[in-house]
Amino acid sequence: MFSPTRLCANRASLGPRPSCRRVRLADSANYFAKHGATLLKPETVAHHSLAAKAKSGKLFYEPLGVVAIISSGTTRWLFPMGQIIAAVVAGNGVLCKTMNFTPECGELIGKLFRDAGFPEDLVTIVQAAAKWARR
Repeated sequence: MFSPTRLCANRASLGPRPSCRRVRLADSANYFAKHGATLLKPETVAHHSLAAKAKSGKLFYEPLGVVAIISSGTTRWLFPMGQIIAAVVAGNGVLCKTMNFTPECGELIGKLFRDAGFPEDLVTIVQAAAKWARR
């Protein structure tokens, strides 16, 4: 069976149960798929000023444009995936810098989004050659 965890990191860096992290990632993706529209719908905002009680306000969520994500060294593909999913659900494009010493992780993240049918430029992975990380 193909395992991104085995491909992208050594077992010691992931802690005792890497499968728990995969379950949390899947749970996060499921949550945003089910509740993303509800989380982003406009909200009515109450005024706290006595003079403005008769007025109403609304809070609208709008995409930021492009969100930059820099991955940490301990969770090389799980952390960026969770952040990318949240950003994409909110309507943003993503520029993700993955760890230099695990270029396979960046490739895997990009491939997962391309294979899922997302537009080519929606999630962009940036990584330097592994030789730069070892200096």
